[in-house]
Amino acid sequence: MIYLKVFLILYLIVGFGYAAYILFFAGDKWFWFPVNVFGWPLALVYLVVAAFPVQKQTYKTVVEKKKAAIFDLDDTLVATGIYWDSAFSKVLTAAKSGSYMGLRIGHCIVDQWNIYLDEHPGEISMTARELTEHTYAEFLKHLDELSVTDGFWDLAMRLKDERAMRLGMVTNTDKVVAEKVLAKLNLLEVFDVVIYGDEVEHRKPNPQMYNLAAQKLGVRAGEVVIFEDSVVGARAAVGAKMDTYVVWNGTAQQTDYPKEVLDFFPDFVGFNEKLATTDVEHARELTAEAEK
Repeated sequence: MIYLKVFLILYLIVGFGYAAYILFFAGDKWFWFPVNVFGWPLALVYLVVAAFPVQKQTYKTVVEKKKAAIFDLDDTLVATGIYWDSAFSKVLTAAKSGSYMGLRIGHCIVDQWNIYLDEHPGEISMTARELTEHTYAEFLKHLDELSVTDGFWDLAMRLKDERAMRLGMVTNTDKVVAEKVLAKLNLLEVFDVVIYGDEVEHRKPNPQMYNLAAQKLGVRAGEVVIFEDSVVGARAAVGAKMDTYVVWNGTAQQTDYPKEVLDFFPDFVGFNEKLATTDVEHARELTAEAEK
């Protein structure tokens, strides 16, 4: 209530001052004084609001101008994080090392091992590549436990079948593992283009993978929408100048992500609902235009 009182007082002071100026220095008639007292501040408020409009994400800004959607794999398309963590931990235990502090979200396994070996020199005799192969073997033991993120199939149908958008998948994970995951969950045939981590020179957070995927899909950066989960992946997508949405599980703070990220959803159900709502808005727009 105190803020409202302060606002009203300032409002009247500004209006009174402006009206007095007009009356004494601009030669306005005295009967315009009350109009100027209240009218000028209202006009000022209107001009400020008009200058900084709240941009509403409508159907047009979400998918209408998009020709492709690209998905990350791990913890975006499929919840794999806990299984990678378990596999890494088991390999570490087998190597008789107890310094495990958790995976760095978004980085590929070979990079995880390279980082670990750099931080713990001489602790493990195996190379990063050997440790990676053991980790892959442990991870693939959980293949039957994997499942697709809620809402993906509905979203894929909406984008691919109803919107005629092309779909791509980009992952830092090597092909030998990622392809098995996609095949197990019947996802391989869904995507028009798949880019694996060991097929490029630079993995995420470098934008090369997304640029390559867009090139193979035959679309420009502005025609693509990206779905990511990690800060690393979001940086790659934003670096490629593509619209980015995050399937967010709370592992990282939202403030850690690039400010260009458009929105956060716990799964694809939320985005699907957003798309369904904006579809209704779009239908209303088309109806209104047809009636003109």
